[in-house]
Amino acid sequence: METAALPAYSTVIANPPLKGNIMKTLKNLEAMFVVAVALACSASYVSQVSEVASSQPQSGQTAQANVQAIPVITITAKRMTAQEKQLSLLEERQELARVATASAL
Repeated sequence: METAALPAYSTVIANPPLKGNIMKTLKNLEAMFVVAVALACSASYVSQVSEVASSQPQSGQTAQANVQAIPVITITAKRMTAQEKQLSLLEERQELARVATASAL
C-alpha cells in the first residue's frame, strides 16, 4: 500500500498568516502602550506644576507668612518637698490598687 503524500502547508491554506503581520501588530500595541504611559506621566507632571504655580504669589504680590507666636507656658507652682512626694506616691499607689481590685470584680 502506498501512503499518500501529505499536501504542503501552503497548499492547505491559500493565504497563510505571515509572522511579520503578527509582529507588526504586537509592535503597534507596544507603541500605543508607550504613548499612553507617556501621556499619563506628562499629564501628572503638568497638573502638579500647575498646583504649585497657583499656590505661589504672582509677580507684584507679596506673600504674607502666617507667623504665629510660639506658645509659652509658665508654671507658677511651688516644688513639692520630699515628704509631700512620698505622700503623693503612696496615695497614687493606693488609688491604682483600688481600681485594680474594682476591675477584678
